[in-house]
Amino acid sequence: MARHADGGRRRGVAPWIVVTAVAVVVLAAATVIWVSVTGRDEQDTATCTSDAVLSVLASPGAVGGITAAAAAFDATRPVARSTCITTAVRAPTDGAAESLLDGSAQDAAGPAVWAAATESEVTALEAQDAALTAGRDDRPEATSPVVLAVGDGDVAALSGITWSDLPQVFTPGARLTLVLPDPAANRASSYALQSVVAGATNAGPASTGAAPAVDAAAVTAAAPALRALAAGTTAPGSTADALGALAPGQVVPVVESELIAWNRDHPDAPLTAVHPGGPTAGDTVLVLQLTAPWVDPTAADAAGRFAGFLRGEQGRQALVDSGLRVDGVSPTTPETRVDATATVPLLAPAGIEVTDQLIEVVSG
Repeated sequence: MARHADGGRRRGVAPWIVVTAVAVVVLAAATVIWVSVTGRDEQDTATCTSDAVLSVLASPGAVGGITAAAAAFDATRPVARSTCITTAVRAPTDGAAESLLDGSAQDAAGPAVWAAATESEVTALEAQDAALTAGRDDRPEATSPVVLAVGDGDVAALSGITWSDLPQVFTPGARLTLVLPDPAANRASSYALQSVVAGATNAGPASTGAAPAVDAAAVTAAAPALRALAAGTTAPGSTADALGALAPGQVVPVVESELIAWNRDHPDAPLTAVHPGGPTAGDTVLVLQLTAPWVDPTAADAAGRFAGFLRGEQGRQALVDSGLRVDGVSPTTPETRVDATATVPLLAPAGIEVTDQLIEVVSG
């Protein structure tokens, strides 16, 4: 007599059928996501009726970070008023503010954005044509303090140094020499001198924000210390020249972000950053949307989108990864010889009249 199958047993499903079904579901989901993302990009660019270039003018202290952020912005395929936007960053050799005032910035597509490196250069421009930056946002996007660049063998000798110590450390015949390129043409030298003045006049850090900028009275009071410091320095042509020729026993003031860039370009001979104690001057990157006859509605819209991008997560990260500092953001890959996370009390940059006075004191 034939046996019947046990009624409590069920036929099993072959494992390959389950695996195949799961694979199909995963593939379908991936396809939907891919189509959604690429389709949205294509839809955005498909709405473009034309192409345009967002021209960004950048001061030397801002150009590296702004160029990196602009590349990240372009990768988002921005659209302004049905126009596909790409960004072009340029740094005029005669100074951004000067080129805006004399009209040379409009030789090509006139800039709709100016990335300045200090509040003082913005103030100088506004003293002559305030309409160019009407309604500007005065919040800095990033900062970068001046530091002292040294070779490995001299780092220990500068341990615990403050800006007020510099006139006593760098004296004629001393073991260490401060290499100070012309402060009239090298902002890092000017920042270092401002920091020395702040230290000599016992300017403490502000409870919030940056310590007040040094003024004419502070420079006058610190003149003996500045002259003593100048007596123990050498002065090559530029900060870049000084970094390239740095010898043992020599120390060069340089903006932190530029030292990071230098080390990336010279991996076989990197230099170390020393952060002296006390209020420290440096670059303060301000991104200004310009109000000018050459800025049409599309350029103005694109400028606003770029400014918004810089304040977002991607833009802030791009600025930091270029070597600048942004509060609350850490570099994706920390630098080994430049600690851009070291605590540095900021010193507001001095105005043009005060920097001219500084130059006169150390040159005389």
